[in-house]
Amino acid sequence: PEVVLTDSATNSLASGWSPIGSHHVKVDLVPGEEKTFVFILGYVENPRDEKWAAHGIINKAKAHQMMAEFKENNQVEEGLARLKSYWDGLLRKFQIESGDQKLNRMVNIWNPYQCMVTFNMSRSASYFESGIGRGMGFRDSNQDLLSFVHQVPARARQRILEIASTQFEDGSAYHQYQPLTKKGNNAIGSGFNDDPLWLIVGTAAYIKETGEFAILDEEVPFDSDP
Repeated sequence: PEVVLTDSATNSLASGWSPIGSHHVKVDLVPGEEKTFVFILGYVENPRDEKWAAHGIINKAKAHQMMAEFKENNQVEEGLARLKSYWDGLLRKFQIESGDQKLNRMVNIWNPYQCMVTFNMSRSASYFESGIGRGMGFRDSNQDLLSFVHQVPARARQRILEIASTQFEDGSAYHQYQPLTKKGNNAIGSGFNDDPLWLIVGTAAYIKETGEFAILDEEVPFDSDP
C-alpha cells in the first residue's frame, strides 16, 4: 500500500467504492518496553430530534459514552471476555466429535460463525452488494433462517415476522427490504415468484426447531404499513 511505502497517511475520504479505515501510529520502544493501544470501531444511533448538538454539529454524546466504556485496558479485556462468552454460548448449541480435527473445527466453529454473520449482514457487507441501496433479500433472509435458527431462535422468530410484514395482500412480496426501516423495496426488480415460497420453508424450520406453533397466529401488516 502507498501509505506504508511513503510512511505517511493522507486522511483521504472515499465514498461509494471499496474504502478501508486505517490508523497510522508511530511508536518508539526501548528494549523490553511494552505499550498498548486500543482501537474502537463503533456505531450509535440518535433519535431524529436528538441528532444535532448544534447547527451542523452531530450529537456525539452516545459515541463518547461508548468510548468511555473501553477507555482502560481492563475494560477492553472484560469486553473481549464477554464477547468470547457470547460466541461460546452460540457455538456450543451444536457440537460434533468426529475424530477429524478439521471437520470438527469446520462444523463446530466456522460454519455456524459464518451463518450468524450472514444472518446479521445478509451479504450487504460484500463487494457485490451495496447494503444501503439494495437492502436485505426476502428470499436470501428466509434461506439464511435454515442455518442459524437453532442458534438464536428468538431472533429468527423476529426476522420471520419482519419478512412477512413486507408481503402484499395477494401473497407476493418485495424482493428486498431495508433492515433499519423494515420497509420493502424493488431496487433491483420484482416479480420473483419463489420469494414468498421461501417464507413457508423458513417458518417451518423455526417450528421444527422450537415446537412453537403460536407464530402462525401472529398478525402483521401488509406492505409494512400499520
